[in-house]
Amino acid sequence: MTTIKSTAISLRRKLIPCVALAAASALMAQTRTDPATPKPGPTDDETLTLSPFLVTDRSDSGYGSSQTMSGNRTSKALIELPTSISLISKEVIEDLGATDVHQLLRFGVSGVTQNQVISDDVNIRGFRSIGSLRNGIPQGSGITPNKMYDVERVEVIKGPASMVLGGSSTAVGGAVNYITIKPSSIQSGFVDVTAGDNNYFRLSATGKGPLYKSKDFRADYRVSVGGLTSDRDKLIETDKENFIGGSVALYFGPNTSVELTGYNLHYTGFIYWNDFLDVSNNGVINNWTPNVKNLGIARLNQYSTAEASPFRAKDAGFDATYRQLEATFLTKLTENANLRIYANEYKYDDIQKYSRGITMQQNNYMMNRQDIPRVDKNLRWFYQMDFLHKFTTKWVTFDTLLGADAQILKFDTTESVNDVTNGGPAPLDMRNPDYSADDAYFAKPMPGRGLPALTDRLVRQQTFTYYAQENLSLFKDRLILVGGLRWFNPSGTRTNRATKVITTDAEIQTKVHKYGAVIRVTPWLSAYYTDAQNIQVQIGFTDRFKANDQLGAPLQNQRGTNKEWGLKTDYALSKDIRLYGSAAHYKMALTNVRTFGDLGNGVEGIIQSAQDSGEGYEADGGASFAISSGRIDTIVTWTEGDSQIAADPTVQAAGYVKRKKSIMAKYTYTGGGLLNNAMIGAGYAEQSGKRNGNFYVPGYTVADIFARYVYNKRLSVQLNLSNIGNERIIIAQGASALVQTLDPMRTRLTVKYQW
Repeated sequence: MTTIKSTAISLRRKLIPCVALAAASALMAQTRTDPATPKPGPTDDETLTLSPFLVTDRSDSGYGSSQTMSGNRTSKALIELPTSISLISKEVIEDLGATDVHQLLRFGVSGVTQNQVISDDVNIRGFRSIGSLRNGIPQGSGITPNKMYDVERVEVIKGPASMVLGGSSTAVGGAVNYITIKPSSIQSGFVDVTAGDNNYFRLSATGKGPLYKSKDFRADYRVSVGGLTSDRDKLIETDKENFIGGSVALYFGPNTSVELTGYNLHYTGFIYWNDFLDVSNNGVINNWTPNVKNLGIARLNQYSTAEASPFRAKDAGFDATYRQLEATFLTKLTENANLRIYANEYKYDDIQKYSRGITMQQNNYMMNRQDIPRVDKNLRWFYQMDFLHKFTTKWVTFDTLLGADAQILKFDTTESVNDVTNGGPAPLDMRNPDYSADDAYFAKPMPGRGLPALTDRLVRQQTFTYYAQENLSLFKDRLILVGGLRWFNPSGTRTNRATKVITTDAEIQTKVHKYGAVIRVTPWLSAYYTDAQNIQVQIGFTDRFKANDQLGAPLQNQRGTNKEWGLKTDYALSKDIRLYGSAAHYKMALTNVRTFGDLGNGVEGIIQSAQDSGEGYEADGGASFAISSGRIDTIVTWTEGDSQIAADPTVQAAGYVKRKKSIMAKYTYTGGGLLNNAMIGAGYAEQSGKRNGNFYVPGYTVADIFARYVYNKRLSVQLNLSNIGNERIIIAQGASALVQTLDPMRTRLTVKYQW
């Protein structure tokens, strides 16, 4: 810990003079401009155009968004980037009543599928992405998905993206990025209350506006609060969370700003892998399911009902606290030079009692169970510095980006795996569960509830990276060439306190690249090609079979590659009609894939495969157009591809979904009168099956319906019906009694007041 603190202090000492020097340079430059006439405070327009590091949403309409910082570290139109990025707007979030990202990814993005229910764990083009980004910075989600109380929109970056997001900022397959609500100089806000079945209740409120304004200084704020409580179908499952967050933006004249943002989330509850499979079906899949073999079909056991639980609620639960504080300094040094400095501290403490089922016995009704007390403590500091310089001649424009990142991480885990083989909880008859024996088990004196199979590890890691990227625009931006290199210098130690073994990471400098080209065929149509490579530092260990003690070798770093070409369009036929979308062909590969596999004796655990590869096509399109009585907005997505593992080209990579398509559309009445701004819409999605461990999880379809009535532009009532087929759909499985399902139909009614 002393090493980490000293490193952090050293970095802060280096950054503080840089911030002070940049601020002094900016203020001196302003003074030199006209010392006799003080500059007025920035208007809203000046604030929004203050820096190329700021994104505006003024061109957004309906479900479409057109600008992002993801993929380039500066604000760019999607049509100008040689990168596949999908943007999910605030309007999509509101219409779906989304409280986590999985609801959005189901309908709004091609090539992305859900991997787990309990965290921000997704597959992007078949490659696993655990955790997520918040305002472009890595943030783990622990055992619960990141919450949407202060989120304005969501971005999905596909393919290797470490070139611009940082050495360990994103998984190799891509990343999900949450963009938070910004402070504003205009007083506004909202309060919404949602109620639903299973005693569901959620409150969310945000207020923003000016704090202070003078001739050369302005301060704006944003405050967001929220909370949720809910029972669920299963005896073991509950939900409770409390959230508070906010942001303050300080503007020093028209050229310099500082923004401070933070939040605190406390979550207690238990939503875990609480279903189990029919193990009588362990045969080989027929020929109608290509690229998978020797797998049983994952079907829910007849006793795995909506109420069935491996334990009682009092014997299981999570208690997690997440905190983050970030600071961003922006300044315009000269007319053509801009500087961004960022600092972030992220921490979560997670106390877990994830008592769970693990395997089903051959009789297909006796469940073997595990009691796993665990404590996770994660502390992370993240620093960034970006310098942008623009040089323009008659024929060419150079956008030069230089930057560096530093991440310091401490991850502390203590865990016991207690099962029937070492005195853990007894198997449970799921035909008629009797939990009376559990009282005696949990009453036993077990200091720390730890048994010989104990995992106790500490990871300390530092990652320093620096990069250079050049954007070269020719022929009045008709041809854009992008090239960049990033260098990594990771180091650290991994201490297994159970075995007293300390593993030191090799300090080997590595390099990745991103090359691309964009041709603006017309102002509203572009074609692009990209060649990107990525390295993702892996933290943690594989499993090994020795009393299932989870003390395997350290995870090896991943290397990913992507070659991709595509088309993008953003076309306004008139002020009432807008068409936008993209289509791409990708070819990706990823080494050292973290997945589940056979550890021996039928026990599954974490392993790393040699290499997975995937190739396919995807398309995202949308439209917004007015008709005589209202407006129609729609999003359509489509994915088609294939994948292989290195060991056997006939076997589909774990988690890869060959086909996925969706459509989401709504109609808003704008003809005036009592029904003015009333809305009705629906979403439909379907995807093919996937290989998950030793089972093939069949594909599924899901549909949502939503409607809203608005009174006097301020008060609205919205109804959301999710998964109207009312089917408990298998999302993922880790073992025969370790399965996650999508909730059956949920009904939510939201009342919202905004000002």
